[in-house]
Amino acid sequence: MFALLLSVTVSACQQQSSPPQPERDLTLELVARTPARTHAWWPSVVEVWAVNHSDHAVPIVRAMGESWDDLVEPFLAWRGTLTNSDGTSSVLPTGAAHAGCGLHSTSWVQNILSVPPGGREKLFVGGLNGLFAREQSGTIDVQLEYTYRGRPSLPSPPTDELQRFGALAGVAPFRLQSNELRVELLPPAISGSELVRDFSIEVELENEGRFAEFGIPHGRALLRNVSNRTHRIVHPTAAGIVGLARPDGWPSTRRFGPDFREQPLDLGPGARVEIEFDELLCLHPWWMGPTHDLQLAYVWSGLPADQALFERDPRAAYGHMADVPPFVVRSSTFRIEITKPLVLEIVPRAPLPKAGSYALSDVLGLRLRNVGEVSISLSDAKAPLEATVHTPDGWLHFLDFSGEFALPAHAEIDLFRLDANVRSVETGVPPRANELAGASIKRAVWTRPVGALQVALERR
Repeated sequence: MFALLLSVTVSACQQQSSPPQPERDLTLELVARTPARTHAWWPSVVEVWAVNHSDHAVPIVRAMGESWDDLVEPFLAWRGTLTNSDGTSSVLPTGAAHAGCGLHSTSWVQNILSVPPGGREKLFVGGLNGLFAREQSGTIDVQLEYTYRGRPSLPSPPTDELQRFGALAGVAPFRLQSNELRVELLPPAISGSELVRDFSIEVELENEGRFAEFGIPHGRALLRNVSNRTHRIVHPTAAGIVGLARPDGWPSTRRFGPDFREQPLDLGPGARVEIEFDELLCLHPWWMGPTHDLQLAYVWSGLPADQALFERDPRAAYGHMADVPPFVVRSSTFRIEITKPLVLEIVPRAPLPKAGSYALSDVLGLRLRNVGEVSISLSDAKAPLEATVHTPDGWLHFLDFSGEFALPAHAEIDLFRLDANVRSVETGVPPRANELAGASIKRAVWTRPVGALQVALERR
């Protein structure tokens, strides 16, 4: 009897100390988080759960970020078939699955979950949209394959099994395959290529696209329906619908506006709507170069206005755009040239006094030249000219030149001659030799100031 009891006890201890077997004790459950009947451009999101059918806890690595790295556990891949609306079928493109937006880490031990007896744990939330084209129709039957390859977690000491494998120490590589999930892809009401063909964008620029660096480029843009049918689209004033882009690049300059569901637009054959072009031009970084080749793009991305609402009521989240696939209409490429007609210069006139206050106009000039071909307004009652001068006394001087005056083409003016009473500040500390002086001018109607190169002023 004692021998039998000892044998049972030893057997129980060996069973308790044996490594877990996730492949035997766990199953993967694929659950649709978004509608199973959907358009291909609608977000198609699934949850992946590990379900424990045993009477003891089982460890498993939770997926984080990308799964393609050979040093990262686990490796995830989609498997399945696509059945087209005409009845033909094909194997879905396979590859590493994207497990959310987390950063993958070679130290995967920290991502190990313990699935309780008879319980379940969420492994990740992912999307299926990368498996099919944006206007695909038909059905997909998809499964997720989960592979634990037994690669040690890094960085860790090479002999420390706990840091290398954590709760999965001693667990042999294993593979799990989820249940099959079916998603029906509904055909669009109209193809994106048809929409691109049915619209055009026309752009007109003032002054043939040549604008001063301190001014605001102006132009006019129209979205026109060139087809013989009416289209219901999003008004161009809605958020993120129109933007400036480099040729064949994605628009980077977008305006902000209301929710696109609040801006339906029925555009009949030959009808047109004006795009608020100047707002977009103001947002572009014109200082990045003298010439800019751009396109104006109308972009319908096909994303819902409210992701949380989409999971409960997709059509309410899209409004009138629910059945319209993504499309982009671009204008022809246009060029804007940024000119620099105003040149501001600091002109040394005399050495600086060793001490005491002095009139700025005695030691330096502030010369402004118009090198352009047209007269430039410098000041009026609504927007006087303002100058900022940094002088060797260590202070910033702010000058306002009120009144109404302009600078003719190829003319120049010394701004200090307009206000010769500006004096330096007496600090009791003589200025250093070769002290730098700087200056800039601006107006309220300008987008950028005009600056002068710094110059060194000598003392007596």
